[in-house]
Amino acid sequence: MRDKLKIKKEFDILNNTILLRDGLDAAKLWEARYKSVLDNSPQKGIKIVSLLGAGAKGAIFSVLYNNQPAALKIYAYPEEIIQIKALSFWPLISPQIYTQPFPEAVLMEKIGVGDKYQPKSNQQEVEEIIFVLNYMKQNSPINIPDKAVKLKLHFDQRIKRAEERNSVHHLFDPESVARVNQLWSKYLSNFSEDNQIVHGDFSHGNILAGGKQKPIVIDPRTFLWGDKHVDLGKWILARRHGHDIKNGIKLFSNDDWDGKALLFWIMLQAYDDSIAIATLKAKDPRIKDYKNVVLNLLKYSQESQF
Repeated sequence: MRDKLKIKKEFDILNNTILLRDGLDAAKLWEARYKSVLDNSPQKGIKIVSLLGAGAKGAIFSVLYNNQPAALKIYAYPEEIIQIKALSFWPLISPQIYTQPFPEAVLMEKIGVGDKYQPKSNQQEVEEIIFVLNYMKQNSPINIPDKAVKLKLHFDQRIKRAEERNSVHHLFDPESVARVNQLWSKYLSNFSEDNQIVHGDFSHGNILAGGKQKPIVIDPRTFLWGDKHVDLGKWILARRHGHDIKNGIKLFSNDDWDGKALLFWIMLQAYDDSIAIATLKAKDPRIKDYKNVVLNLLKYSQESQF
């Protein structure tokens, strides 16, 4: 278990996020938190215009940098800054990094804001998502870069953190937690990691452009190296198009995508996300939705002998 000081620090950050999501003026709250830091930064000429988004791991602002539009990304958890170091290896279009005005922030090119990906049909979206994922695989570095974080190590830490948080929120019963841990151990034993870059948060909001061009997919969770199924699993979880998860798994199960690996990564991310959301905001409707996904997939995994 982590020491009490670290846990307190984490919940201080999460409490700030609760304030943001419960209707206070998020822009003023975050600006007040960082205005003095910006004023005292050796990097001058940065003016906050508006808040673009905020969460447990930080915020992103629209800013003026020497009177030109830019984006300022602030990380509540300093280790997340590693994703910025990954951008030189990132196979998709990424914002240009201008400077690092203080340790937990980066100033970058403002791209894609207000230009969310809007496919014409569900079928077109499926085809183009597969194109994006294949593009990532085909354009990944041949060898694992020094700065990369192995996906299995990253999720091992997240599963342990989720179990700690669940002991506070009691979202899942002990039997379900034990089953998740059992599946994780089984996955580690039976599935090899693909040698490629993965996004780690491959949801609709991070996809700004698709089509038969170099895709724009922003905000990788960290610089992750591992199993491609984690990204398609995240997308299926977020974009079900009225189908249940099992149909989504069957839709994509073929020579390129392993149905059991998809089941596992959807279940694991729903498990982690539901507990993380419960920590942030107890009445968020996604909690019940993701919890049901986990329980249904745990049952399905037993029926399918995974």
